[in-house]
Amino acid sequence: MRPLLTGQVTITLGQLAAGSAHYVNTFHFALNNSVSHDERIPPYGMRYEEARKRNALPVPPALYANADGTCRHWDKVTLQPQAGATYAEIRLL
Repeated sequence: MRPLLTGQVTITLGQLAAGSAHYVNTFHFALNNSVSHDERIPPYGMRYEEARKRNALPVPPALYANADGTCRHWDKVTLQPQAGATYAEIRLL
């Protein structure tokens, strides 16, 4: 759940650029120095160490990690169909 947006200024871009804060979740790409989340499904064959070197690990890191050093290239979704349902239509977007 995202925090309620009030519009109140908590830190200025000048303060962030000057390094007064270690990390602040911002949409200002030039000042981003950390990845807060990245839930993209890795491509087939992506190796964990290669993704780490390229700073392309899913965040959190264990999200798609396999024990053999590769990244899972799929996601699992738990469905809860209504009682008595006879079919389902699922669209991949």
